[in-house]
Amino acid sequence: MSKRQPWDIPPHTEQYDTSADFVFNAVGRALTKWEIAEQACARLFAIFVGAHQDSAEMTPAVRAYGSVVSFNGRCEMLRSAAEAYFAEHPHKGLETDFRSLIGECQSYSARRNEIAHGTVVALMDGETDQRLGFVLVPNFYNPKKYSLERKLTYQYSSKEILFFAGRFAVLATRVEVICLSLQGKFPST
Repeated sequence: MSKRQPWDIPPHTEQYDTSADFVFNAVGRALTKWEIAEQACARLFAIFVGAHQDSAEMTPAVRAYGSVVSFNGRCEMLRSAAEAYFAEHPHKGLETDFRSLIGECQSYSARRNEIAHGTVVALMDGETDQRLGFVLVPNFYNPKKYSLERKLTYQYSSKEILFFAGRFAVLATRVEVICLSLQGKFPST
């Protein structure tokens, strides 16, 4: 059995939120943190393709990055641009950091998608018909996340969602460190 990773789906919580607002708030925070990480990735792509910070050259590169619909597609753009960049500007440490980071970003993107496409629901006790609390769950029309036997792939309270929000913020910071290092504004490893 492989070791659990921080981006893995956590076990179903039994600590439900007392208000749906806690879950909604956590969803908003998590998605905002993810978008900040995406913005950093767009900037990194622009740097890889030779656009200079604070110039009109960055806008076309950032818009090209954003025109790709899926995050997996944007990761492939980043990988291709990085490969060409590091072939011309070798830096083993930054290249290794980038490869590790982009793999983690892809792993966390599945959690981002669950958070973005989930639904906040009140869970009820089947025997007493009492409300247990609120969580985020997949929609019933998603066969990969909600089985015919009504088994849910994930069930997140605000606690789990905010954990992922924190991880998304760390990803954004790590991407920014690589950007600054490539621009010579931050010492690289």
